[in-house]
Amino acid sequence: MPAGLVTRRDLRARNLSPGRNVGPVAILRCKLCATRPDWSCRHPTRGFLLRLDLAVPKRVPTLAQEWALDRAMAARSTCPQCRRRYEFCLPLRTQGVCDPCDKGYDPTPWHLYHSPGQPCSPPEPRGPPPMNTTASTDPTTSTEPATTTKNLDAGCADVAAEIARTDQKGSLLLAFDGAVLAGLASLADKDFALSAQIIGGAAGLTLAAAAVLLLLVVRPRLGGRTPVPGTFPYWARMDAAAIQASASADTRAARIEALSTSAYAKYKRLERAVDTILVALALLLAAAVLAVIG
Repeated sequence: MPAGLVTRRDLRARNLSPGRNVGPVAILRCKLCATRPDWSCRHPTRGFLLRLDLAVPKRVPTLAQEWALDRAMAARSTCPQCRRRYEFCLPLRTQGVCDPCDKGYDPTPWHLYHSPGQPCSPPEPRGPPPMNTTASTDPTTSTEPATTTKNLDAGCADVAAEIARTDQKGSLLLAFDGAVLAGLASLADKDFALSAQIIGGAAGLTLAAAAVLLLLVVRPRLGGRTPVPGTFPYWARMDAAAIQASASADTRAARIEALSTSAYAKYKRLERAVDTILVALALLLAAAVLAVIG
């Protein structure tokens, strides 16, 4: 290595910072670069060389800066539910709590944060919740596992998203089907061969059948005479007092069942509509070939 030049690792070992170095003076390249000097080195072992005379000693943080950094790290590594602080950052944005609180187990003692020189004390025992002699319908005092609640919420959201996706696909395919039917209608007065006209008419009927299937996909379903509890058709038949009284019941499982049935029926009709459109396109292709030939 040239005299007066050091890498960043050497600067850290000497307790120095780059200081007035604007950028690397040279790059310490790998052995493979000897065969390709015109190429830029991307090897992980490459090193950026800095001037040692421009380096300055590292700044020592004050106690106020260290305290501010410790508070910032505490906010990212402390569970808001059990108030335990860990040695690592918690997934608070996605999960909201630590894994032991989310999945219901005791944390490993050496994963908890403790001050330097202080032994890590085990957490307080977390026994099973007390048994309730009377059933409670209050969601705030429910002993239902957190995993079940999380899965029910995720199931409701997933099924609702699938229904919205089928409606969007059905609307796009319905627009495409209508455009093709409009094109066939504009060619109805043309003088084509009889075989081409027959096959084109069959293609038009097939597209009309696909349009009927797509209309059934996007057709709203209001639950019939007995709507599912927890849905807006069910609430539309109740007054404010009845809605307030039924708000304490957990209807997520019934909603998932009803919405899943509706989503499955929509997907089956969408599948039949796509197959019908493919058959219609094949017939149109045959009719076009016969029109050109004949």
